[in-house]
Amino acid sequence: GVEAFLPADGKAGLKKAIEGGLAPVVGRDKLSAVLAGLGPDWAVWVTPPGKGSGAFLPEWTAALKLTSAEGGVDVGRTVLQAVDFAAQMARFAYNREHADQIELTEETHDGVTVKVLSNEKGFPAGLRPSYGLKGGYLVVASSPDGVRRFRAPTGPVVGAETPLLRFSPRHLRAYLEAHRKALVEAAARWSGKPAELIELGLGELSTVLGAFDTVELRHAASDGKVRLSLHVEFIAPLSK
Repeated sequence: GVEAFLPADGKAGLKKAIEGGLAPVVGRDKLSAVLAGLGPDWAVWVTPPGKGSGAFLPEWTAALKLTSAEGGVDVGRTVLQAVDFAAQMARFAYNREHADQIELTEETHDGVTVKVLSNEKGFPAGLRPSYGLKGGYLVVASSPDGVRRFRAPTGPVVGAETPLLRFSPRHLRAYLEAHRKALVEAAARWSGKPAELIELGLGELSTVLGAFDTVELRHAASDGKVRLSLHVEFIAPLSK
């Protein structure tokens, strides 16, 4: 988990923040069981929008393993109730200040209930934040399709080193080039900065990304220690 990479005071601070945020929602009597049931398996991945979708923002999905092990507490149900509460609070706060309104609805995919936040006027095309319980995981995604496509792992990861982070500069560069106009317009609107300045920044970022193919951060744990290694593949050799 994240705690493995934090110093002792950092772990204490993280634990205090999590407890302070979760306890009032899940109940202090259930907090210990809920915390014990979070993870350690989790993942986040981001991909370009589907072709023909009309969207320009990337699609993203996050999944967190939930396990019921202490005191008969249904961790999945309890965590889902907490996420429901957070979604309703965010919806209330937004709807109170905006003429366009966020709706919270339910869809069913393969027998799984998916909660969906939607706002055709206020959200960018393709963005419908969604969440649900699937295969023992809490899955949160940028659209119901992200939850629908999720498949729980069927076995342990094999190998001394396991990927902690995979990043494809080549694909990110292709995404930026394909959606540059929409990204510049959206960034200028949200930030208030001149479109020309944002265009220049994206161009410089694209140039830097053009040197790399893939970047992978791997980790291996043994004897109570975590070892990290960075693997980089370039588009072309650094020298001839």
